[in-house]
Amino acid sequence: MSDSVSQQSFRRILNRNVGLPLGFGFLSAFFFSAIVYFLLNVNEDAERSVAEVAVAHETFKVLIDLESGMRGYLIAGEEAFLAPYNRGLPIFESGLAELKQQVGDDPVQRRRVERIEALEKQWPDFARAAIERRREGLPVVEYIRSDRGRQLIEQIRGQFNELIETERAKRAVRSDNAAMITKALIGGFLLFSLIFSGLLVFLAR
Repeated sequence: MSDSVSQQSFRRILNRNVGLPLGFGFLSAFFFSAIVYFLLNVNEDAERSVAEVAVAHETFKVLIDLESGMRGYLIAGEEAFLAPYNRGLPIFESGLAELKQQVGDDPVQRRRVERIEALEKQWPDFARAAIERRREGLPVVEYIRSDRGRQLIEQIRGQFNELIETERAKRAVRSDNAAMITKALIGGFLLFSLIFSGLLVFLAR
């Protein structure tokens, strides 16, 4: 009888002094693995956001080059000035396609890219008409003074600026939330560790 009680007591002490700390060790490993996974996801989102802003900047820069090439041709009448224009159109469209892919399922940002696409389809029509008039020797001053081209460019610029500012704001909010959540989780876990350690010491007595 005493041997049976001793074995039961031994098992109970073993479970308490070995099993519980071992279980806590597994819990700690799982907890910190979850934090690392969370931070990696946050970092991935931040990198995607940075890439999106970079593509937006580069795509708008191409549009400015298109406008400069068109204006240079209208002033000088030399085909060489149209090189940036002819080269830039497919690059601009490719940039918009990449930007649409990067914004993903975000409905607000996707609508902005779609507005840019709609405006972008109007601007080349305006530019081609101006270029054809210049080639045929027709007056282009009044056509340019209609201000249609500048208005389209400004509308596109506005959409790009809103897209970039929104993405930057989202990135800042994500970073702040990630820092706050990580601190809260680590602080809570440390508090739990202290309580658990104190309980083990008490039971070990």
